[in-house]
Amino acid sequence: MMKMINLGKKETSGPCEVSSDSKKGKTRICYPGFTIYDKVPEELFNRDVGDTVKAAVVMKMTSKGMDENGDRKSRRVSFDVLEIGVNKNESDLEKEIRRQTGTEEKEEE
Repeated sequence: MMKMINLGKKETSGPCEVSSDSKKGKTRICYPGFTIYDKVPEELFNRDVGDTVKAAVVMKMTSKGMDENGDRKSRRVSFDVLEIGVNKNESDLEKEIRRQTGTEEKEEE
């Protein structure tokens, strides 16, 4: 199994993808964004906004570097996403409806 890391970063200002927790006065967590144009897989387009989706991607690194701002140093990488794979699982909304109505099925591994 691949090691997963959380790419969230605490932010106090600036543009970012905002978690729903920030609307409740909690710390704002920002994530790198990713947008697909034209070749959007049906498995993604049929999901509900706000769903969490696991996907496999094939990436090509296009640059890397170190940014310095005073005492603060941060690493940076850029890449092109060449391919993406998404499972055909039900949406989070469908799962919640099934949970609330007691019609849950055991999830496949």
